[in-house]
Order: sequence, then C-alpha cells, then structure tokens
Amino acid sequence: MKKFLFVIFSFCGVFNSSVAFSSNTNSARELCGMDIPQPVLKNGSYNYDKGLDKAFERMQLDANITLYLEHTTCEYNSLQYSFVLKDPVEDGKEYEKAIELLTLLEKKSTEKINFSNEKRALNAYSKVVVMPKLKEDLYSWMSEAGFSEKVSIDIGNDLNPRKLLIIKTQAGPY
Repeated sequence: MKKFLFVIFSFCGVFNSSVAFSSNTNSARELCGMDIPQPVLKNGSYNYDKGLDKAFERMQLDANITLYLEHTTCEYNSLQYSFVLKDPVEDGKEYEKAIELLTLLEKKSTEKINFSNEKRALNAYSKVVVMPKLKEDLYSWMSEAGFSEKVSIDIGNDLNPRKLLIIKTQAGPY
C-alpha cells in the first residue's frame, strides 16, 4: 500500500495550490522545476531551509544597517530585503530611503545584482504620486518572454516602528 503525502504550496502569497503525491515520487522542490535559491550577498551568511524551501541570508551593510534576505523560487522568484536601521526612516521619505539602500546593496553584493529597474520604478512612482503609498506593486520590468518583475516597499513593525524598511522584488510566473 502506497503512502500519500498531502502538501499545500504557497508561492509568495500570490498563488496557492494543493498537490498530493506518493512517497515514491519527486520532492516538492523537484516538482517546482527551479533550482534552490543560491546565495546573493557577498560576505553574508547563507542558510537554505529545506523544510520551508527558502534561503535566508544576513549581512551587516555598515554600523547602522543590517540586512536580512529571504529568497524563494518556484513559480515566482521572490526576494524580500529587510533592512534593520539604527535610525528611523522619516515619514514621507520611504521611497528615497529604499533607493538609497538598494544603491548601497548593489555595491556590497555579488555582481549579479543590479537594481536599476527597481530604483527607476520607485523613483518614478514617488515623483508622480503626491502621497506615495506603501505595499504598492510597481512593475519595474517586462522580459521578452512576457514575465513581469515587480517591486514594493513597506515600513516598520510593532517591535521596531520606522526602523525596518522592507523591499520585495518578484519575477514570474515561470
């Protein structure tokens, strides 16, 4: 008698599906079809959690900024950059600070990171909109294959108000 495992996948909170497969078939990662997330940060710590199917990285960008990166790949390639700041972000300056942090990260990351599209989208949105909102999905790029790339930002949490700036990038579906 075959044993079955019921698994629920959640891809970046965007797509949910349920898949049942026997213990004799491929793993969830193999069903996904994409490689596991690879390290992104130069001189950062890297840990891949097979159970969560996510990679986590940490890097001290300077004395005032610590970066935590959560990276998932499957239907979407999603990276969440959480910048923990010593000083709070001024109200209304979130987009300006996000561009500044992405520029700093470009300098301290592997060669494959280039945030020019994301910075252009953040800058354009902040200049066009009188009161820029957080958590807005901004389309920063469209590949020739028709896959879109989005960027969004958010600020703070209950424990560390205005000292946490989160920048999410997402590409796909693949």
